Amino acid sequence: MGQRPACPGGRSGGFGYPIMRRSLFWQLFRSSLAAVFAAAIGAAAVWLVWRSALGALAAGLAAGVGVAAMVAARLVRQTGRFLHHLGRTLERYARGDLGHKVPLPDPEELAELASAVNRLGNALQSRMQELVRQWNEREAILASMAEGVLAVDQDERILSRNAAAAELIGVSREQAVGRSLQEVVRNPALQRLVSDVLRRQAAASDEIQLLQSPEEPRLLHAQGSVLYDAAENPHGALVVLHDLTRLKQLENVRRDFVANVSHELKTP
Repeated sequence: MGQRPACPGGRSGGFGYPIMRRSLFWQLFRSSLAAVFAAAIGAAAVWLVWRSALGALAAGLAAGVGVAAMVAARLVRQTGRFLHHLGRTLERYARGDLGHKVPLPDPEELAELASAVNRLGNALQSRMQELVRQWNEREAILASMAEGVLAVDQDERILSRNAAAAELIGVSREQAVGRSLQEVVRNPALQRLVSDVLRRQAAASDEIQLLQSPEEPRLLHAQGSVLYDAAENPHGALVVLHDLTRLKQLENVRRDFVANVSHELKTP
């Protein structure tokens, strides 16, 4: 068998082992240095990828924030215009102009609110028209009545009166409504009747005489009753005045005629 060549210097002078150690050291050093370079290159590549990803993420976030800011600014402008129109509409409602409508904005939530306000305006307008119709009907009925109708509140202030009542007591609407009954009608019998109705909360009646002029006294039959509000609570008194002056005059004429006929028949 052939023998392996001996390491140079292995036997002569003892220099072979240090040389081998230096050779092994350089091999390990080169391997470690290569590994370090490889790790460094890998870390650099990862850092570059991470840096690129961060840049893309930052750019995306910036774009998103920009778009969000634009959308928010648009919504703020739309909301501001909507609130302006809403405020003007409510002001018109307060003045009685119920025909005005709020324009419908783009956002669904604001559009629903605008629709609700418009529906409220339509409902108020319908209710107001109904109340005006009922008021006109009541005024027409009262105006066509031959009897005088006088309404007072709990403090005996005149709430309403029709034309016949104004003619009977000799005052106009401007002189009557809002003033106390004692100021407008200086008649103790009528004042006593109204006070009795308010105090007892029960109907009452009496015959009263109004002296508008000494030559023409007027005889009235006053029928008083309790006036209730919509909740059925006592609100005042309602007095209906029947003018008996003409009837009394006819009664006096009839009585005088009967007396004259009786006298003629008794006188030969």
